[in-house]
Amino acid sequence: MEHSKNGGGGRPGGVGKTVGQIMEEAGLEFGDLELIDEPPGKLRQVAYTATGEGEPRRIVLLLRYDSSLFSPEREWARDLVRAAVVTADETDAAGW
Repeated sequence: MEHSKNGGGGRPGGVGKTVGQIMEEAGLEFGDLELIDEPPGKLRQVAYTATGEGEPRRIVLLLRYDSSLFSPEREWARDLVRAAVVTADETDAAGW
């Protein structure tokens, strides 16, 4: 798995941007995102599949966590997720 601080890899750079900005740049709908909460209830990452160049790759965006991203029901409002700020990203080009 590659770690990136500046995006790279033929996809929109993500660090410092909001999830919503990345969604717009990558042409993603909210339903394209996988919300990852670990531990359960604490939204820490979102993932999507990048299909632009070459083989599809799974992109995982690590989020700046604050208490607004906690949900005991594991349900997050779209506007809250879209406003979350990305602190790093990971790419898995080998498949998942």
